[in-house]
Amino acid sequence: MVRHINKSEYEVRGRDGVPYSVDLDKKSCSCLEFDMLLIPCTHAVAAAVHSRKRSDTLGVMHLAPPNTRRPPGRPKKTRILSRGEFKEKGQGLVEGAVGKTTIVPPAKHPYEMVNVRKGA
Repeated sequence: MVRHINKSEYEVRGRDGVPYSVDLDKKSCSCLEFDMLLIPCTHAVAAAVHSRKRSDTLGVMHLAPPNTRRPPGRPKKTRILSRGEFKEKGQGLVEGAVGKTTIVPPAKHPYEMVNVRKGA
Protein backbone atom coordinates (compact mmCIF):
# COMPACT_ATOMS: atom_id res chain seq x y z
CA MET A 1 0.00 0.00 0.00
CA VAL A 2 1.38 3.39 -1.01
CA ARG A 3 0.42 6.66 0.71
CA HIS A 4 1.38 10.09 -0.66
CA ILE A 5 2.82 12.33 2.09
CA ASN A 6 3.97 15.46 0.20
CA LYS A 7 5.56 16.46 -3.13
CA SER A 8 8.06 13.61 -3.46
CA GLU A 9 7.68 11.66 -0.21
CA TYR A 10 5.68 8.46 0.10
CA GLU A 11 4.99 5.87 2.76
CA VAL A 12 5.07 2.35 1.39
CA ARG A 13 3.93 -0.62 3.46
CA GLY A 14 5.50 -3.93 2.53
CA ARG A 15 3.80 -7.31 2.63
CA ASP A 16 5.04 -7.72 6.18
CA GLY A 17 3.21 -4.51 7.18
CA VAL A 18 6.39 -2.54 7.96
CA PRO A 19 6.19 1.07 6.72
CA TYR A 20 9.06 2.46 4.62
CA SER A 21 9.47 6.17 3.85
CA VAL A 22 10.56 6.89 0.28
CA ASP A 23 11.75 10.24 -1.10
CA LEU A 24 11.94 10.12 -4.89
CA ASP A 25 13.73 13.49 -5.27
CA LYS A 26 16.50 12.62 -2.78
CA LYS A 27 16.54 9.02 -4.08
CA SER A 28 16.37 7.54 -0.62
CA CYS A 29 14.38 4.90 1.23
CA SER A 30 14.33 3.91 4.89
CA CYS A 31 15.38 0.35 3.93
CA LEU A 32 18.72 1.94 2.82
CA GLU A 33 18.93 -0.29 -0.26
CA PHE A 34 18.13 2.65 -2.57
CA ASP A 35 20.70 4.85 -0.76
CA MET A 36 23.56 2.35 -0.78
CA LEU A 37 23.20 0.67 -4.18
CA LEU A 38 21.74 3.66 -6.06
CA ILE A 39 19.34 1.18 -7.64
CA PRO A 40 15.62 1.63 -6.91
CA CYS A 41 14.34 -0.80 -4.29
CA THR A 42 10.87 -2.33 -4.47
CA HIS A 43 9.47 0.42 -2.26
CA ALA A 44 10.83 3.16 -4.54
CA VAL A 45 9.42 1.44 -7.62
CA ALA A 46 6.02 1.12 -5.91
CA ALA A 47 6.10 4.84 -5.05
CA ALA A 48 7.10 5.72 -8.64
CA VAL A 49 4.28 3.63 -10.08
CA HIS A 50 1.83 5.29 -7.68
CA SER A 51 3.03 8.77 -8.74
CA ARG A 52 3.01 7.71 -12.42
CA LYS A 53 6.73 8.41 -12.81
CA ARG A 54 8.90 6.14 -14.93
CA SER A 55 10.82 3.85 -12.59
CA ASP A 56 13.78 3.59 -14.98
CA THR A 57 14.56 7.29 -14.41
CA LEU A 58 15.07 6.72 -10.67
CA GLY A 59 18.42 4.95 -10.86
CA VAL A 60 21.67 6.88 -11.17
CA MET A 61 23.48 4.45 -13.42
CA HIS A 62 22.35 2.42 -16.38
CA LEU A 63 22.71 -1.30 -15.76
CA ALA A 64 23.76 -3.45 -18.67
CA PRO A 65 25.12 -6.97 -18.81
CA PRO A 66 28.90 -7.25 -19.06
CA ASN A 67 30.54 -7.55 -22.45
CA THR A 68 31.40 -11.19 -22.96
CA ARG A 69 33.43 -13.05 -25.53
CA ARG A 70 32.73 -16.50 -26.76
CA PRO A 71 35.18 -18.91 -25.09
CA PRO A 72 37.70 -20.69 -27.32
CA GLY A 73 37.26 -24.35 -28.20
CA ARG A 74 34.33 -26.61 -28.82
CA PRO A 75 31.12 -25.74 -26.91
CA LYS A 76 30.05 -27.98 -24.04
CA LYS A 77 27.63 -30.74 -24.96
CA THR A 78 25.64 -30.53 -21.73
CA ARG A 79 24.27 -27.36 -20.27
CA ILE A 80 24.97 -26.10 -16.77
CA LEU A 81 22.06 -26.89 -14.46
CA SER A 82 20.20 -23.99 -12.86
CA ARG A 83 19.92 -23.52 -9.14
CA GLY A 84 17.49 -26.04 -7.68
CA GLU A 85 17.71 -28.28 -10.75
CA PHE A 86 19.07 -31.80 -10.37
CA LYS A 87 20.34 -34.44 -12.78
CA GLU A 88 17.90 -37.24 -13.43
CA LYS A 89 19.12 -40.79 -13.58
CA GLY A 90 18.68 -42.22 -17.06
CA GLN A 91 17.47 -45.72 -17.77
CA GLY A 92 19.96 -48.45 -18.56
CA LEU A 93 22.96 -46.88 -16.86
CA VAL A 94 25.85 -49.21 -16.11
CA GLU A 95 26.98 -49.16 -12.50
CA GLY A 96 30.20 -47.21 -12.16
CA ALA A 97 29.61 -45.49 -15.51
CA VAL A 98 30.86 -41.98 -16.13
CA GLY A 99 29.34 -40.55 -19.29
CA LYS A 100 29.75 -43.08 -22.08
CA THR A 101 32.75 -44.83 -20.52
CA THR A 102 32.86 -47.29 -17.67
CA ILE A 103 35.49 -49.30 -15.89
CA VAL A 104 35.38 -52.88 -17.18
CA PRO A 105 38.09 -55.33 -16.13
CA PRO A 106 38.97 -57.33 -19.28
CA ALA A 107 41.23 -60.39 -19.20
CA LYS A 108 44.34 -58.59 -20.56
CA HIS A 109 44.49 -55.35 -18.59
CA PRO A 110 42.55 -54.96 -15.36
CA TYR A 111 40.58 -51.71 -15.06
CA GLU A 112 41.11 -50.49 -18.62
CA MET A 113 38.68 -47.77 -19.82
CA VAL A 114 36.34 -49.23 -22.44
CA ASN A 115 33.62 -47.45 -24.44
CA VAL A 116 30.13 -48.78 -23.77
CA ARG A 117 27.65 -48.80 -26.66
CA LYS A 118 23.88 -48.68 -26.29
CA GLY A 119 22.23 -52.03 -26.86
CA ALA A 120 25.48 -53.94 -26.50
